[in-house]
Amino acid sequence: MAALCGDAARQSDAIKTTFAHGIESLLTTIEYKNLSGDKEKARAQKLNMLAHLVGAVMLSRACPDDSQLADEFLEVCRNDILRQLAQ
Repeated sequence: MAALCGDAARQSDAIKTTFAHGIESLLTTIEYKNLSGDKEKARAQKLNMLAHLVGAVMLSRACPDDSQLADEFLEVCRNDILRQLAQ
């Protein structure tokens, strides 16, 4: 997904719709325990998690391979996601 986002953004609405359906399909496969039972909150949390994951990979890949910044993007986002899941 991280590799295709930039390309999908420059495609036709039909391809963007197909990409969006793929994202929706992925979101339905992500299990997220929401003790409050609030479906909107659970969806928002899954969207946030997916955006963190994809964004972190995209930003990390844009940096030189041996860059500390590349690793920092991945580490900071991973730690934030794990913190959210632990709550």
